[in-house]
Amino acid sequence: YPNEVVQGFRDEVTAALGRIEQAILQCEPFSVSELAEQAGVSTNHFAAIFKDATGWSPTDYYQRRRVQHASRLLLDPQRSITDVAHELGYFDSAHLCHFFRRYQNMPASRYRRIYSGHKR
Repeated sequence: YPNEVVQGFRDEVTAALGRIEQAILQCEPFSVSELAEQAGVSTNHFAAIFKDATGWSPTDYYQRRRVQHASRLLLDPQRSITDVAHELGYFDSAHLCHFFRRYQNMPASRYRRIYSGHKR
């Protein structure tokens, strides 16, 4: 993240944002309790700190970021929706499509048609 974005965040939140990005990009497990443990606070306290700083719960933020990454990857017509789902750690394309619709307000296939010119 650019420095100006995280400048006002508590160190625990800044560290968690980095760990969330790492988990997404490296397809690692995500756990709010592990983030809280690393911050040295209870899970509930960590969730409250995180939500106060970002406006979202840690889990909601994680899912939103995964969908943002999926949005970028879906612009590549060489990648199938299933490939994108697996690359981001979703169990299958249905799970990706569920969260994609929730956070982008449209199906992943429609997003791809509109923004990449991919006609499938």
